[in-house]
Amino acid sequence: MKDKHFEITIVVNGKPEQVPVSLDEQIEEAVKTALKKSGNSGQPAEQWELRDEAGQILDTSKTIGALDIKAGAKLFLSLKAGVGGSGSGV
Repeated sequence: MKDKHFEITIVVNGKPEQVPVSLDEQIEEAVKTALKKSGNSGQPAEQWELRDEAGQILDTSKTIGALDIKAGAKLFLSLKAGVGGSGSGV
């Protein structure tokens, strides 16, 4: 195994965010970092779902290594169905 620290891209509502990760951290931590960097703080991380480029939902309780996520990977984060900011005006 090469370097266990690297960057991935998490696309939050269409906006790509570079997120540093390590193989032994839960992907949920990367989700929280991406949400913070993108300014999406209206909904907790648990209300979002993360998908890979093939559209498969990823289990955010698993580690980067367990999910076999590689450096430069592009993942997509969106609100789960049925979750929305009613009355936010945005």
